[in-house]
Amino acid sequence: MAAPLPARALLAGLCLLPAAAAAAPGDALQAFLDRARGLSAEFEQEVRDADGRLLTVASGELQLLRPDRFRWRYRAPEPLLLVADGSRFWSYDPLLEQATVTPLEQALRAAPLAPLLRGGDLRETFRVEREFARGGFDWTALAARDEQAPAGVEIGLRAGALARLRFTDALGQEVRLRFRRVRVNPPLAAADFAYRPPAGVDVLGAPAP
Repeated sequence: MAAPLPARALLAGLCLLPAAAAAAPGDALQAFLDRARGLSAEFEQEVRDADGRLLTVASGELQLLRPDRFRWRYRAPEPLLLVADGSRFWSYDPLLEQATVTPLEQALRAAPLAPLLRGGDLRETFRVEREFARGGFDWTALAARDEQAPAGVEIGLRAGALARLRFTDALGQEVRLRFRRVRVNPPLAAADFAYRPPAGVDVLGAPAP
């Protein structure tokens, strides 16, 4: 998800397995996803070029309800709202007074948030490329099994909770997200993600019925 430039270790039950049993790749991230039907967080985002030079900094809030709803709001440096309502994906730019809408499944194919949204077994949709510890975080590197999806994404957990996300966008720029004030399973309902563009704005695309 590109920005305005544009948008865990909870291995529950292992103690019951034989001592020789090894954890499968991605188990830590899967355990978090199994526990987190929904979440809310604040985020800070950096976009860097291929040489590591900082291009943009942005911040905002995220609410997510698996498997097909999220609200991603950029507040700085410019406002931008991204909403998945269960069947459609909306992008609303208040400065341009313009909204775009696409089918959600089409949008999710190119969304770095997809690993956090999908229900079921993560490994059905993504390959676990590697797991590693760095900077106090437990990282899982994923690659989509769909060859038309974007390059892989790395998700970092700290103490079993979402903390970092990194990916490379279509321009070859690295996007780094830091999450804070993460709440797992806050009181969210599907109706909280309903969206209607403000009156008078241009709407591009054809909303589904």
